[in-house]
Amino acid sequence: MKQAKGYILKDICGVPYILPYGQNIADRKRGVRLNESGEFLWNSLASPISRETLLSNFASHYQARPQMLPDLENDLDQFLQTLSALGMIDFCEEHEYLIGGIRLCLLGHPDCIPEEFLPFTQSAPAHDTVLKLTIELLPAADSVYHPVNTQNNHLLLENAELTIHQVTNGFLFHFPTMTHLKHGFLSLDGTHAKLFYELPYEALLREELFHAIRFLYLYLAEKNDIYAIHSASILYKGKAWLFSGPSGTGKSTHTNLWKTLYQTPVLNGDLNLLAFENGTPVIHGLPWCGTSGISDIHTYPLGGILLLRQDKTDFIEDLSMDEKALLLMQRLISPIWNEQQLDCCLRFSEKLMRKCYVARLHCTKEDSAARTMKHAIDEQLNN
Repeated sequence: MKQAKGYILKDICGVPYILPYGQNIADRKRGVRLNESGEFLWNSLASPISRETLLSNFASHYQARPQMLPDLENDLDQFLQTLSALGMIDFCEEHEYLIGGIRLCLLGHPDCIPEEFLPFTQSAPAHDTVLKLTIELLPAADSVYHPVNTQNNHLLLENAELTIHQVTNGFLFHFPTMTHLKHGFLSLDGTHAKLFYELPYEALLREELFHAIRFLYLYLAEKNDIYAIHSASILYKGKAWLFSGPSGTGKSTHTNLWKTLYQTPVLNGDLNLLAFENGTPVIHGLPWCGTSGISDIHTYPLGGILLLRQDKTDFIEDLSMDEKALLLMQRLISPIWNEQQLDCCLRFSEKLMRKCYVARLHCTKEDSAARTMKHAIDEQLNN
């Protein structure tokens, strides 16, 4: 929770008041007179904070003894109830998720939080890389995130669904086709972000937020040498094996063939997160999985990547080193907004293809395609 917009603390003859302004005046919102503790609590609500943290800070401020805590807690709850009834605080919750070694900290109204993140709810060490994302209601008079005429503004990419500008301190996002989600900001180091939305709270809002958070997450992941590849994955003999190719080439078909013929679990139906741990390539679980609805929260060693190409017969094509690196890079969906990111993706692809099996699978949609691939994988495992 935090202070609602359109209210400000003012001193009137030595007495603190919370007063409305702007639209809140037009809406006939009330002000409220505060005492010293109320002033402390209101100032503490300037940034998003949980009730538990606010209570702890309140107790520390007054150096409260343990026997005083019940009364202090009661005073806090009464104060928050008063502010809530007057519309002076926005309720937001803090949710933490651990995805691929990156701690995603979301601050927002509980009705904004996508449920797809729930399986990734777990504590993470404080030293882990953290992306702090605040999800805020768009102000009625929004003039902050229209960067076309701002100085030091550079257009990175623009299409029907997304526009990204780089400014001095980060990146500005605009989502022209989304119903609720309008603008966003991401710091240059990738650790702080904001997304701005319009009401009402509904499933479509959470869907749009879930989609947009992926852009922010993958930027920070890339800065930590973690990359996402468009692919479906299965677990076979303790390792993850990826099917990658353009949409419509049969990723889902082949994962289903393996599941039917060899009872292999499907890890993710659309997207996999690649990294190195102690020099060994691994995949991390991701909540994003396209329309497949299939995802996994665990980390597995990577066995190999099969690049799919539809054909009339089933066979494995060996690729040259440069073909492997280029084709892998082209399947990555990590940001390539500038030349530096292109270099990072290419270097990672070159490193990856030297550490795992990469080949092209020419394939039909028949059982024979799975048998051909299984034979090639078994040969690799036996070597």
